[in-house]
Amino acid sequence: MILSKCCLCLSLFGLWLVLLMGCVSSVPKSNPNVRKNVEPKRDSRKIEARTGFKRKWNGLAPASYSAPQSSSLNRVSSQRMMGIIEGFLGIPYKFGGDDRRGMDCSGFVKIVFLKTENKKLPHNAAALFKIGESVEKENLSFGDVVFFNLEGEGISHCGIYLKQDLFVHASRKHGVSYGSLDHKIYLSSYVGAKRLTNAKKK
Repeated sequence: MILSKCCLCLSLFGLWLVLLMGCVSSVPKSNPNVRKNVEPKRDSRKIEARTGFKRKWNGLAPASYSAPQSSSLNRVSSQRMMGIIEGFLGIPYKFGGDDRRGMDCSGFVKIVFLKTENKKLPHNAAALFKIGESVEKENLSFGDVVFFNLEGEGISHCGIYLKQDLFVHASRKHGVSYGSLDHKIYLSSYVGAKRLTNAKKK
């Protein structure tokens, strides 16, 4: 009698252990191979590559940019132009384009001047070079248009000068982005600049 009771107790104890082990094993374990849902960090290097922006020009970033004292435009127009330029930064390059879906270098210059001063300019870098007043490199001011011969066959590229050798343009690699006249590519291909204050209005 006592032996049967002991066997019953052992059986119940064994059943309790089985149930306990089952509960423990049912608790989900964290999988080290599963990545947590964390918001990705913005890679500043990728942003710089996309916009063509370099760290050495941080002091000239639009966020800290103020209307220049020396400009081919009046102060109000300068502020308006910089605001328009800021809005176009990062737009991809598209040959023949002049809107937010994509734009080329002359399309960028054309749309900026159209929105800033209601000036209708040709959508062609070589044709733009025939307009306005020539400006010496040392006399460049905000709003002047700078021109380059990148392909060895005459005027093939243009952009809008800001200050301290910084200009903004629509490049094939980075779209609407910053460039420096001191960069070896633009330094060797620089042709000249024009002040478009006497360009025809729309």
